[in-house]
Amino acid sequence: MRAWVERRRSKASPGERQEGDAGILAASGLVAGEGLAGVLVAALVATGVANKSHPPRIGGAPGEALTVLLLAGLCVFLAIAANTARRPPSA
Repeated sequence: MRAWVERRRSKASPGERQEGDAGILAASGLVAGEGLAGVLVAALVATGVANKSHPPRIGGAPGEALTVLLLAGLCVFLAIAANTARRPPSA
């Protein structure tokens, strides 16, 4: 009954609501994937296959600069992807 009332009061079309559901599904998949990766890493460390820590591959200022550039690139990519998804399809 509550879902019916919410659908009647909602001004969004059904297609717009599905986009929000797809975002929730994608975010849930990322969280689940992160959890599985954590379990895998913990298993590798527990069995002695992987060390608990190791030195960075690129150390010092160059490594930090590369990290900042990669994160900035990821932010730009996500912003472009979000804006592309919001645009209405052209006829």
